[in-house]
Amino acid sequence: MIWSWQARRLVLVALLCFSAAVQADSPDFRVDRVSSELRDGVYYLDADFSFKLGDEMREALRNGVQLVLAVDFTVTRPRRFWLDEYVAGLKQRYSLRFHALTRQYLVQNMNTGIQKSYHNLVSALDALRVLRNLPALDAGILQQGVQYDTQLRVYLDIDALPVALKVRAYTKKGWNVSSKWVKWHIP
Repeated sequence: MIWSWQARRLVLVALLCFSAAVQADSPDFRVDRVSSELRDGVYYLDADFSFKLGDEMREALRNGVQLVLAVDFTVTRPRRFWLDEYVAGLKQRYSLRFHALTRQYLVQNMNTGIQKSYHNLVSALDALRVLRNLPALDAGILQQGVQYDTQLRVYLDIDALPVALKVRAYTKKGWNVSSKWVKWHIP
């Protein structure tokens, strides 16, 4: 049986709609931009992120589950004939919760304890998208004339989930969300 152009077009449109629907639920975390600047003997870090939560994550959040987003920053010294030497690292963690009584989303910097509330999830995620002036590295631990590699990533901390959800998160792809490592050099 030979299909007409209209039948082929209908099948193509249906496949495109199906693939778009499947991708719409897939969560995605990205590091869009990162830079570091030396000021007064300290390297400060700036970064921009993109977060797309999956449907299950948003549903868990509305049902009282706290999501912890973590930013990992590491500094290594490349070595020619051996593994790179770990020099320093920093983990910045943020808690995202929905408070059912006030119907607000709460974002807490778990390193400093500072907490802010937002009227909707989009505003809360917008606040998490921008990281500015984070004191990340004391320049005194770096040797003069040596090149250092730095890298940064953002991910959902599955270990911070409740035990019942943690098992599901480890076995289901939609929960194990991490950006790729973004690398750059510190002179």
